[in-house]
Amino acid sequence: MTTAKDILIIIQCCKSKNPVELYPDHTHNLYKQIPKTKNILENAVKHFTKEGVINVKSKLVTALSLYTGYFYSVDGLKEKIVEEILNGRYDFLIMSAGYGFVHPFQRIHDYDQLMKDKITNYWLNNGLPTVLSEYVENGQFQYVYGFFSKTADYRRIFEKVEWGDARRLREAGFFYVEGIKGAGNILRSQAEFMLKQIEEGFKNKPVNDEAF
Repeated sequence: MTTAKDILIIIQCCKSKNPVELYPDHTHNLYKQIPKTKNILENAVKHFTKEGVINVKSKLVTALSLYTGYFYSVDGLKEKIVEEILNGRYDFLIMSAGYGFVHPFQRIHDYDQLMKDKITNYWLNNGLPTVLSEYVENGQFQYVYGFFSKTADYRRIFEKVEWGDARRLREAGFFYVEGIKGAGNILRSQAEFMLKQIEEGFKNKPVNDEAF
């Protein structure tokens, strides 16, 4: 069983959003933790704002508040993420088609963009995997686990990370569920599976397990 305080969990964003703030007392500045690669995210935000993808006229709310899709609608999921962050046992990042990576307590605008095809290639060509690599190194995480849909492009980003740059890292990999039909059912099952792994201390091995 792993030591929970050393675990970083990566989850995917979603199309369904509702800019109603649920966590007004919490905030997070992701850029402070990635001084070498923050320009990758900053430049992308400027680019997608100019293209009208990011709606800067929308209300700024915490990312965990904004996302309301199938994954995030599972009972107790958001509460568990907040609980674990505040307890210092786990950290979480959300891989975002519009922002690259956001922390659940980071305030962002509404946006309309999917992580697929040319958008995925944009992030790969502009170094998004190096952002995660730096975050893991600076956070001194020992375990990094992603939870993505099997066919989602988020996995392509995750798989391009140079994990060897993180000196304390012992394991990195992602999970997905199989044998379930329908996007909504798949995402809800994925969220439920993540909650189970957290409760059990990650006894299951990820699909593409990389040990160091």
